[in-house]
Amino acid sequence: MTALERTITITSVAPPRLPAVLKLGHAHGGLGKFKVESPADYQDAASVVAVAGTYCTVEPYLESRADLHVQKIGQSYKAFVRRSISGHWKTNVGSAMLEQVAMTERYKSWLDAAADALGNLDLCEMEVLLGRDGKESIIEINDCAFTLLGESQEEDRRLIAELVLLKMQNLCTPPGMVRVTSKPSMSLVSSNLPSPTESDKQSVK
Repeated sequence: MTALERTITITSVAPPRLPAVLKLGHAHGGLGKFKVESPADYQDAASVVAVAGTYCTVEPYLESRADLHVQKIGQSYKAFVRRSISGHWKTNVGSAMLEQVAMTERYKSWLDAAADALGNLDLCEMEVLLGRDGKESIIEINDCAFTLLGESQEEDRRLIAELVLLKMQNLCTPPGMVRVTSKPSMSLVSSNLPSPTESDKQSVK
């Protein structure tokens, strides 16, 4: 399809309920987003999409007072609320205040349901818009590709490292091998190998 054909196809579609947010491709961090408030704005945005060479999604614009980030690292759950102080309509752009809040059973059940639906994820993060009307809207779910927030980042990195090591031990241990913990390192030895004879010991010297 040529750029002209894409333009004709896109501009022939009736604008969604406005205001709306258009998001180009896989951009993140507030990039690649347009807020459209009129049919003219929508047509202008559509002309940009026509030459962008990527897909575009359209979602309703939600006026928010803050955004909530809830994360799961193994059996550790945390929740953070980020409030914009720059006045930008994108709550993740500009200056913001971050506060760690209590993890509720409600948010924990959301994370567990998402992790189970996506293949029993050990690492999962969910972003929720807290609307000025009191409504909560889930806008994004990430696996391991999420940003650590707050003052507990070092603890979270340690939890992730421990989780990865545990997975490696469970999945990468060869059959017939048992784990022997030694200091300062951990070694693997075979439980099926015979004990060395005296001649073997002498040949090693």
